[in-house]
Amino acid sequence: MYRIVLLVILFLISLSLFSQKSLKYKLIGKWRIQNYEVFGEVHQPSLKESNDYILFKTDMFFEAFSEGYHDKGTWRLNGETKISLIVDNNEILDATVLQITSDFLTIKYNTKELNYIIFHYKKQ
Repeated sequence: MYRIVLLVILFLISLSLFSQKSLKYKLIGKWRIQNYEVFGEVHQPSLKESNDYILFKTDMFFEAFSEGYHDKGTWRLNGETKISLIVDNNEILDATVLQITSDFLTIKYNTKELNYIIFHYKKQ
């Protein structure tokens, strides 16, 4: 009985580690804004936002371009769906990955200003 419990625990731990690695590798690449939702209503990016992107690098650095502003820093996983972006000025922006496929990424940033907006990106 002890061996079965131990095997189940080890299996669950390995699944957890695999899902974090899986999310990390799915995030790698350049994601361009497709649209965003505000309280369920879909909006297309404005001309100023049309070139917005986020680039997740394998070395855990990122670059982002949003509304004419360029940010860069590091990123890390915080569980199965949470990521933190640490900008060069040590500001931390936490986000939740709501959905990810090989081509599409849906993120909700966990700040007071952005919490009601869901961002949809397409991999470039």
